[in-house]
Amino acid sequence: MKRFVSFSTMALAAAGLIYQASAGTALADTVPAAPESASPGTTTSGAAPSAPWEQKGFWTSPTIHNYGEIHVLDKTSYRPDPHQTYKIIFMLINGGNDPSKVNSGLDHVARTVNLYTAAGVPLSHLKIVAVVSGKATPLVMTNDAYRARYKVDNPNLPLLAELRKAGVDVTACGQAIPENHFDYSQISKDVSLSYSSLLTVSVLEQQGYGFMLF
Repeated sequence: MKRFVSFSTMALAAAGLIYQASAGTALADTVPAAPESASPGTTTSGAAPSAPWEQKGFWTSPTIHNYGEIHVLDKTSYRPDPHQTYKIIFMLINGGNDPSKVNSGLDHVARTVNLYTAAGVPLSHLKIVAVVSGKATPLVMTNDAYRARYKVDNPNLPLLAELRKAGVDVTACGQAIPENHFDYSQISKDVSLSYSSLLTVSVLEQQGYGFMLF
């Protein structure tokens, strides 16, 4: 059997719904909004506190100043023995997209020196050679040669001087210089000249140097 609902019943029901809706709206208008809670990581003033790695003094460059920044850690695994001598050969073959910035691989050489010295290893116990080849070759050029090609000063020269003072031998691959259309007279005074990066790496590995590629 079909059930019928009278029009008057529907009207009363609709009226009730309208009343409830209007009452709810009025009630909502009279209740003040709860204050928004502060999002995580912010202060009540609205300024976000800086992360530890953004604070002054978190990053430091104890030996190669202004380059190769590190964060000093104590009580970590695989710390070097300050009484041993560490021999490392870096092969730098990658250039950068911005000629006005220091080569990333060269900066990692500086970081390695800073890490060892911060861990207590004296410079006299570090035997580090960085052979430069491939697209990294322009970093070893004099400022005049670099500026003639890139229209900016060579940003790597101050770092090359710092590495030289720390006893690091940065050496240019003798094959890569003409391959990159430079002259041997255009090599920085803080850079030595090797016969070949391939020979340099293989000869030093025979002498017990650890190999790192950048």
